[in-house]
Amino acid sequence: MSPANLDSHTSFLRRLFGKTDTPKSAPAPTAPEKKPARNKKVLVVDDDPLFLKLASTQLESDGYEVVTAQDGSEAIEVARKQRPHVVLLDVNLPADFTGVDWDGFRLLTWMRRFEALKTIPIVMMTSSNPAQYTREAIRSGATAFFHKRLDGSHLLTLVHQALTRRGLATAVAAPTGSFQT
Repeated sequence: MSPANLDSHTSFLRRLFGKTDTPKSAPAPTAPEKKPARNKKVLVVDDDPLFLKLASTQLESDGYEVVTAQDGSEAIEVARKQRPHVVLLDVNLPADFTGVDWDGFRLLTWMRRFEALKTIPIVMMTSSNPAQYTREAIRSGATAFFHKRLDGSHLLTLVHQALTRRGLATAVAAPTGSFQT
């Protein structure tokens, strides 16, 4: 990669993650204020590593503990071992290493069959057309639906509301952060 392309790529990533290019002589920016721990674990299931990073960063900065999975079998393993308080589940997932063609709906149905997992709130999400999936997600047992192109503060609000509906929310203030995808 040429130096010009590298600079352009670096600038793009800095803008994406909310960092601006600063001159070498400028003082280092101070770390954002960390919110109090909510003592709630969120499982984010998505095959897009960039979205996993963005969502994880956003949730962690709002006080949540985050665990991630990139396919259905990994999500099942993490859900059974980690017992998250809420799951953010992508509609479109790749086949796992055994060739099982998981998608968010199959995973949602699977989780609802197990006593230990069936009460976990699940927020389905997609970057595709939400009109195509929203009704099916709610009918299948999802607590809420998130369109990935919306502001990240909406995602935090949905997580907080899902926990509140299940009586799991803490007395910590409602979320206020945002991210741009």
